[in-house]
Amino acid sequence: LLEATARAVELVFDWGEAGSAVADGLSNLLK
Repeated sequence: LLEATARAVELVFDWGEAGSAVADGLSNLLK
């Protein structure tokens, strides 16, 4: 799970705002 989170963080930096929106959706699913 931590690995997936780290990858998500990297994607946020790569994608910018679009990536952060996706990461927010994924984090909500993981809660």
